[in-house]
Amino acid sequence: ASAPQEVKIPEPKVESQIQVPTNKSYEDMTVEELQNCILAKMAKNGPVTDQMKRDVMQNIWHNSLVTWAKSF
Repeated sequence: ASAPQEVKIPEPKVESQIQVPTNKSYEDMTVEELQNCILAKMAKNGPVTDQMKRDVMQNIWHNSLVTWAKSF
């Protein structure tokens, strides 16, 4: 029996490299832009853990990310 394969989650960019568009509404951002925006907002509130990064990167639902970004 083989072990189940691990799902590889792409590594998010280092917070200092994140480019967040400032001239777009959340609804007009892409999923990647929203993910980066959320990570940047998290970084302003304190250290971002690997688990926090995984949670953001695993969320690929545009409406969910918009709601999340607005919650800050």
